[in-house]
Amino acid sequence: MKFLNILISSFLVGSSPQAIPDADGWVPVERPGPREEEFPDEEIGVWVVFSKELEGEKFLVRFPDDPSYRYYPGGIQVDAFEGEDRLRLRVEKRAEGEIEALFEERIEEIRFLPNALLLKAKKSLLGDRLDLFYRADEKWVWERIQSTSKLLYTFHTESPEMAGLSHREFISSLDVF
Repeated sequence: MKFLNILISSFLVGSSPQAIPDADGWVPVERPGPREEEFPDEEIGVWVVFSKELEGEKFLVRFPDDPSYRYYPGGIQVDAFEGEDRLRLRVEKRAEGEIEALFEERIEEIRFLPNALLLKAKKSLLGDRLDLFYRADEKWVWERIQSTSKLLYTFHTESPEMAGLSHREFISSLDVF
């Protein structure tokens, strides 16, 4: 009991001067307000999932905002924005033939674009993916062309900044079933 008296006494001594117990021994305390965390430069960071099935292949991909989409013969194009970054995914039926030829054709298209400078063209070891990085019309552009047995996925991100964070999050969100 003596220990409890010492503990309560030390608590009362360490408390603010207004914390004087009443006749019953109760001490008024101020209720803490709700805690609000502020992250002025960060958004919530929740990306919406877009799901679609084409040619018997179901894919899921995340976008920073509700995307707009349009169908065209043989595929779909989905667009969204995150700040000044534009993200586009084009999914189309894979044409018969060598995927390598398609990759080379896209590299040549970029080289012949006016005001474009191709900085990187890297093919995956398995030969099913091509990553491109170039500057065009005063924007940084990242592309990833990824091939499956039935479909071709083309990720395209344009940004005034070179960091490419939106693009990396965008391409890593693809799941194919």
